[in-house]
Amino acid sequence: MKSKIVFSTGLIAVSVFMFLSLTALDNPQDKFLIVAMHSGVDTSPVNYTRLKDSLGLNGWHRYNQWFTGDEINGDTTEIFNRVKYRVEQNNTRDLRTVFGRRITDYSAWGQRSDYQCENVTEGQPYWFYSYYNSATSSWIQDIPDSGQTVKYCKVDTSNPGGDSGYIVQGLKANREQANRFWTPYQADTFSDWYVKPKIRIPTGLSINTKVCRIEILDWDSSVVKSIELTVNEFKDGNQNYNGNYMDEFYFQPNVLSPIKIDSRDSVPVQTLYESILGLEFNYSIKHN
Repeated sequence: MKSKIVFSTGLIAVSVFMFLSLTALDNPQDKFLIVAMHSGVDTSPVNYTRLKDSLGLNGWHRYNQWFTGDEINGDTTEIFNRVKYRVEQNNTRDLRTVFGRRITDYSAWGQRSDYQCENVTEGQPYWFYSYYNSATSSWIQDIPDSGQTVKYCKVDTSNPGGDSGYIVQGLKANREQANRFWTPYQADTFSDWYVKPKIRIPTGLSINTKVCRIEILDWDSSVVKSIELTVNEFKDGNQNYNGNYMDEFYFQPNVLSPIKIDSRDSVPVQTLYESILGLEFNYSIKHN
């Protein structure tokens, strides 16, 4: 019991010391920050007086867009001058400026998820980045290749296409990228999406040989986009392919590009804020 009392007394002493050390100085940079979120939406002298004198705040906060034209593609000179002016106004009132910016949204909110085609059972690391249905048979196997486990599909040369079917289907992490409520650079719905399945094929195949079909599904399992890859999409303008893995393809001669989805086209605008689910990055590959 005595040790608990001593510990509690020490904790209180440390807490008081920390409070005094954070609040005793006049410099707002050295004080414990007290700020009301988005309090800087009103930049009038009356609001400044309210923040300092009435509320006793030592910080000023505003979310990303401070004025019309304050965008990542806006006039940088105007943006610089207007932001600098506001920060200086805050400094003269001993208010620390806390804020978000469009450019940090754009840079920070990009997302990437890597999904595994091989069988990954629950409990294994990142098992949810895999598929409920991952086919295995005498023609489809999980094998090590290039330092990873990959899905290998062998073609029955005596019956090409006869054993075609879905290789992976039913993404487990279907609701991961489903934010549709924040600013344009944070909301998943308002940005282009890129699907980049990593595939390699044998060299020496004719250009019209079918390789696989990749289907991208919406949250309700409806097909948003279906892409059929042939050997031609693996070869450059000189019909060269070195047998390496590719996640971008030659949909146009000598131009490598990923499979692209404009997510605004995948869901009607009037339902954007009614749905809580996003696109399912699910490529169901059919080997031919």
